[in-house]
Amino acid sequence: MKRIAITLTMLFALILVSSCSNETYELIESSQDLKQATTAQDNTNIGTYKGVFTTLDSEFRGVVEIDIIDFSKSTLVESFHRATIELQTGETVFAISKDRIIAGQLENIISFSSKEISFNFSVNENGTNPLISEVVYNNTDADVLIKKHTTKNPVTALSGTYFCNGCGGSDLRTFNVIISNDGIGNQTYTTQMEFYGTSYAGIGIQDNCLDDGNLTFCDAESGDGVSNVGFSLANGDIVWKAEMSYSTSVDCSEITGIWNYRKGLSGEKSGTFRSDAATNCMTELTFEDFENAAINYTTSIPEFVGVSNKDYFFRVNYSQNIINNGVVFNEITGDYFFAAQDIDGDGATLPVQLTFENLNIASLNTIYFSAQFAEDDDGSNQDWDNSDYVHVDYSFDGGTTWITFFAIENDGSTFNSAPFIDTDLDGTGDGQEITDTFENFRVTFVNDGVTNPTASSTVSVRIAFDLNAGEEDIAIDNILIRGI
Repeated sequence: MKRIAITLTMLFALILVSSCSNETYELIESSQDLKQATTAQDNTNIGTYKGVFTTLDSEFRGVVEIDIIDFSKSTLVESFHRATIELQTGETVFAISKDRIIAGQLENIISFSSKEISFNFSVNENGTNPLISEVVYNNTDADVLIKKHTTKNPVTALSGTYFCNGCGGSDLRTFNVIISNDGIGNQTYTTQMEFYGTSYAGIGIQDNCLDDGNLTFCDAESGDGVSNVGFSLANGDIVWKAEMSYSTSVDCSEITGIWNYRKGLSGEKSGTFRSDAATNCMTELTFEDFENAAINYTTSIPEFVGVSNKDYFFRVNYSQNIINNGVVFNEITGDYFFAAQDIDGDGATLPVQLTFENLNIASLNTIYFSAQFAEDDDGSNQDWDNSDYVHVDYSFDGGTTWITFFAIENDGSTFNSAPFIDTDLDGTGDGQEITDTFENFRVTFVNDGVTNPTASSTVSVRIAFDLNAGEEDIAIDNILIRGI
């Protein structure tokens, strides 16, 4: 979450044209006046409200700011309240209201309008329970969620999208987030999701924040800490898990995550979601969820699955039961992931690789790799030997030199151990165990004069597999490579 300066607006002159009256209004305020007013207005209906916007067809989305002024203290020639919507397209939409609101008094609904948008606004006298209703944007039904932005509880609003596996089509749909508080420690979320033409409001929480020296990363998930339900729909519930990252030095925030819907409608639905690039802290280099044939990777051998379905190295459609006989994974996102087991069983020479080639890292000094990993857990008799591994490597010189920066190994036993993260890259798994439930892991490497002595503007990242026996397997999904 980006920390937001309390000053609402710098000194400016803004011309707004109301399509309703065809009159022109000029708004001139000083930043000092607004700063003084903000603290005084924390517990009143006067002040700034921030939130998110979506059309019910998900074609347009954005972040919203509404400034409610006290007409009795305004020095304007003609006073009005202002609403601003920054759309994902880069367009800014304005609307105004001349309806009077008196500080500290319960008011009736006031109406905002412009040639593009109209809606009604109401709020309690102390600034709580702000509601937006009857939203219409360019003749399309829409929805807005807002919260009061105060000095004690500043608000960060992020617009974003999700991809739905199982919904039909490849269109991205709205998944917006409102974060309450200042990005330090535990937070609460209000979320907005368009699902089958209806806008739903949901909840979430944030905790476990860690600063890696560049960014702060936090765990985020749906629900309130007791229930994990993020959105309650007519036929079921949606739950989600995410990673929030933010920086105070460059004023940025972003969220990436996965969601699942398992009740009602036809079949299970799930997918990934992420905030729009305009507010993101990192530059996305590549993302691979394996859900379609438009892949972003190459493999060192042709993908294959053996006759017995026990030897394989390929992009798996789990729902087709190709490898499901005795192989079970949990918390799968979508239908597809990449899986490998007993790779040399059909004659391949180990190790084999899956590679993302020539990623543009010009001007980036830290590269973040994250992915979900799982391994079929067959109970007490785990099957990785000390010669088995999965490594993630980088190369700045076109593949001549590869450096391992993430590894999965067994615990040093000669035979039949569980696989673990190798935290110190010494060949022995000593960290978190890889289980049959997909879990996300994040790791970094740097781009500097030591790692990249030729100052290459590209890097390649590969996943190397050395799994040479039955029931020695790995599954990988949602690979995301970013940089700052």
